[in-house]
Amino acid sequence: ALGRVGNFYPLLLTVWDQYEEGEISSEELHEILQTIEIASFRIYAIGTKRADTGRSRFYKLANSTARQETGASDIVSNLKGAVDKYADGFEETLRNQDAYDVFSNRDLRYLLYSYDLYIRHKSGGGAPPEIEKAVQNAGRNYSLDHIWAQDTTKLNLSPEEQAAHEELADSLGNLTLTTGRRNSTWRNDAHEKTRTDEP
Repeated sequence: ALGRVGNFYPLLLTVWDQYEEGEISSEELHEILQTIEIASFRIYAIGTKRADTGRSRFYKLANSTARQETGASDIVSNLKGAVDKYADGFEETLRNQDAYDVFSNRDLRYLLYSYDLYIRHKSGGGAPPEIEKAVQNAGRNYSLDHIWAQDTTKLNLSPEEQAAHEELADSLGNLTLTTGRRNSTWRNDAHEKTRTDEP
């Protein structure tokens, strides 16, 4: 969905071959794929590393896997090591007060989609939208919305609240992924309305 798996293609192909040959179980395959997704997002999207960062490492990992020198647990361990090496400061980066302006809308939609998926799974909620549609903003139907509106003219904020707004308005914690008519309907409304409004 984000178009950042090029460095992992040789590994993906090799791992799939190992899976089809019975060398890797479906559970191990799932864990490897999940770890590749995490590595891709943390290193290149949030970590904003160059497109070739870690390429030789991932190619070598693919080669050692093809020669059956590296098992599933070692693949996962190696990928996690790459995340630790190349995506240092992940939590600090997510706390950036200008997240709305620093990260691409696609990356933010992916992150908020993933969080929505986690919440749905935890609470037993309904089916989520398709990730490709959410990330690519299919039909311009998936919007990033500020929970605490960017424009404060309708909010009647005190001086203290206005100062807090200026500090937090574009932070990740003030963003949500909305669908359909919600974003245009909610524009610049107070948080109390956006929190309780039905689609």
